[in-house]
Amino acid sequence: MWYFYTRSLSASVSTIQVSSFTLANNIIFTAIISKTFLHENIDTLWLIGIGVILMGRKTENKVKKLKKLELYRAIGPFYQLYAYSAER
Repeated sequence: MWYFYTRSLSASVSTIQVSSFTLANNIIFTAIISKTFLHENIDTLWLIGIGVILMGRKTENKVKKLKKLELYRAIGPFYQLYAYSAER
């Protein structure tokens, strides 16, 4: 099982920047492979782990939106000044 897990991590598109979404995809991929080929039982811990990771994904999205909003608030006055000077 861990062989497939490490293989799925190395095959991940985003190996440098690991997010909870890619981690959840890797866990799901590993669970499917281990259930199909190795006939292992997927216990409750796997399901709890996936749920926690997906909850973390929602939190990441909220943080990204807040950071983007802060960036727009910081750039806004400078952009308005630039647009005003370009009109002249």
